[in-house]
Amino acid sequence: MLELSLFVCVVRKEEDSMIIRSPEPEVKILVDKDPVKTSFEEWAKPGHFSRTIAKGPDTTTWIWNLHADAHDFDSHTSDLEEISRKVFSAHLAY
Repeated sequence: MLELSLFVCVVRKEEDSMIIRSPEPEVKILVDKDPVKTSFEEWAKPGHFSRTIAKGPDTTTWIWNLHADAHDFDSHTSDLEEISRKVFSAHLAY
């Protein structure tokens, strides 16, 4: 929720001209302290976000899947612009 209030003050500088000034708008910012419940214990487990990876590191395929899942941008979002930006930045990182 954003609330703005505006106050205009007219100040005469000279008799034939005026300067109109307004103070900075008053802004109130409301922040939810915990919008998404988090569990660091769960985050510490590798693959907590994927059922196939959550089974555990039994093979090297698991490690490859863990890496590939991070680069599967189509599963993260359907916004083509965001996918393109992520692919481009991922290629720059390597």
